[in-house]
Amino acid sequence: MDLTVNQALAKAVQFHKSRKLSEAEQIYRAILKVDPKHSDANHNLGLIALSVGQPEAALPFFEKATRDNKTVPQYWISYIETLLKLNNLALARVCWDEIIRIGLDPTVLEVVRLKLSAAENNARSQSLLSQMINDFNVGNLSKARRVGQVLLIQSPAEAHSLSIMGAISSQFGKLNEAYVHFKSAVIVDPMYSEAYNNLAIVSQDKGFKREALNSRIRSLTLQPDFPDPYLKVIDSFIATSQFVRARQLVMAAKILRPDDIEL
Repeated sequence: MDLTVNQALAKAVQFHKSRKLSEAEQIYRAILKVDPKHSDANHNLGLIALSVGQPEAALPFFEKATRDNKTVPQYWISYIETLLKLNNLALARVCWDEIIRIGLDPTVLEVVRLKLSAAENNARSQSLLSQMINDFNVGNLSKARRVGQVLLIQSPAEAHSLSIMGAISSQFGKLNEAYVHFKSAVIVDPMYSEAYNNLAIVSQDKGFKREALNSRIRSLTLQPDFPDPYLKVIDSFIATSQFVRARQLVMAAKILRPDDIEL
């Protein structure tokens, strides 16, 4: 190389910061040809891979960086964050044990501990959610409800589980409970069309016609091709004597779903 390794690294970093990733990558790789154990070059190539949405490609670079220079906290943070992004909790825990053994700065250890703890909690929540969905789908509502109660203690702001709990409560005839669950689901996820539709049904059953109407309109707004919401919204308009709006929606539905013979 015409430049020293340090000079080349400085130039690559400059390109990197300017988002000239191709130029930066070329120099980083040139550095590794001269010094295959250059940790900064390996780490930064991993960062480039991450920035273009290739976490799998980033892992070998982060692993090399941490292997060749174990004392730089950022290398470990990048490595562990990428492992967690790829749901590789087992290897992330191995890395955690290693940085404990090395004795990195306590602040860094706390950052990593929190990230690892959050990932583990999320994994447990996803496992419970899968179990809950399976129990619900096979009709084991009592078991699904028990699992959902545990899940909501662990992750109270999980819209999908809230919606399923609403459906279970509806099946058991507990309309007040169902209403609270569906209402919470749309608060957590204001873009959850199906939850709005279910909220509309429960609201109608409870006599909350105005909320039923608004919830159905919201579900249509979010997902115009949602299965069979048009007639329900039209019925809501009619039930509240909003005949002009009902006719307008009929016309809109015919445009969006011209093959729907029911309309």
